[in-house]
Amino acid sequence: MDHNKPVPHSVWLCPQIGQGPPLTEEIAAYAQRFGTAVFEPHVTLLGDLRTAPQLTVAACRSLSGRLPKTTACISRVSQTADFFMSLFLDLDITEAVTSARAELASALGMALPQPFRPHLSLAYGLPAGEPGQQALQELSDRLVGQTLTLHELKVVFSAKEIAIEDWRAIHVEHLN
Repeated sequence: MDHNKPVPHSVWLCPQIGQGPPLTEEIAAYAQRFGTAVFEPHVTLLGDLRTAPQLTVAACRSLSGRLPKTTACISRVSQTADFFMSLFLDLDITEAVTSARAELASALGMALPQPFRPHLSLAYGLPAGEPGQQALQELSDRLVGQTLTLHELKVVFSAKEIAIEDWRAIHVEHLN
């Protein structure tokens, strides 16, 4: 892949695995139960970008020195009919993350996509009505109020038209 040519990609904030709830295991369990895709836990800051990834990498490098590790509190378990928001955790995030998102969009010369609903998906493309109200309540009881540490900024080859199993990191910045 030529990182100097426009390629679909996204910018993610990723949680520290092994600290906080076992998100990788939650995602894998839903994937196994419903035959859906497994993916890395992440919060999408900017998705479906059409710039050259190298420009995005440069913007993320610049930003990473000023954006510290940050925490996000799980505020709610939610579902929508949207394939990529089928089952997810709504997050309360810091103003620093919202500002970082705006700064990245500006650095890439794009309008800031709105609205921004900070969330971390647990499953994509679940059948209607699944996993059911009781399972949602149990998930909510286990996860709401827990805190995630977001410690990596990733540029990822990912977009809605790219198969989930083909998503892969192009560049990773560790936050201080």
